[in-house]
Amino acid sequence: MRNPDVFPTRDDLFNSFQDGLLRKVNSNKVAWGFTTTELKVLTDQQKVWVEAWEIARNKDNRTRAQTRAKTDARKDYQKVLRPFIQARIHGNQKMTEADVRSCGIKPHKLTRTPVPAPKGTPQLSLVPQGGKQMKVYFYPEKGQDGSSKRAMPKGVVGLRIGFKLGGTPPSSIKECPKHHIVTSSPFLFTFKDVEPGLTIYAIACWLGTKGQEGPSCEAQKCRVY
Repeated sequence: MRNPDVFPTRDDLFNSFQDGLLRKVNSNKVAWGFTTTELKVLTDQQKVWVEAWEIARNKDNRTRAQTRAKTDARKDYQKVLRPFIQARIHGNQKMTEADVRSCGIKPHKLTRTPVPAPKGTPQLSLVPQGGKQMKVYFYPEKGQDGSSKRAMPKGVVGLRIGFKLGGTPPSSIKECPKHHIVTSSPFLFTFKDVEPGLTIYAIACWLGTKGQEGPSCEAQKCRVY
């Protein structure tokens, strides 16, 4: 039997869940080791969801377009929430079971089997889209388990990707001031505050089920317009 989804099915319950979760992680970000950057990714997407939900929550007074916008906003929000919960809540050594439950999440059962960090590196393909946007495709390197059928190898729950604007290519994600966690390929990124034609570098690593990071891939570059 599959484990139940962490997200409630009903939109009103999902809204309460995400609100409680973000309030808790923001108020404990220092103790639990969260960075301002990763929390900003969540709060930015939360804002989009809340605005769409407030408009479309009344079933008797909403249009199809408003309902579709609400559905799309929830899907996009869950795409960033799910890997965060998996890697940074369940896999957070600074959080106790009580801490996890206080976020509205059921803790995973503990196992004595150690989980190794992912092996191999993700392969990136950067495609400019116009409007200061970039579409990022990622896949396992040739010969890696799952490379022929999946965007991610087995035992991997997501990809941590970092961006550096201009300058020299980064050799690790730590050199990138901006980074994100994504779970599906391709993924569209928007760079609002950059000059057209600027070179942007991207570098990434796989994330394991306990939040372990694998080795970084070679940095790729792309210009956005």
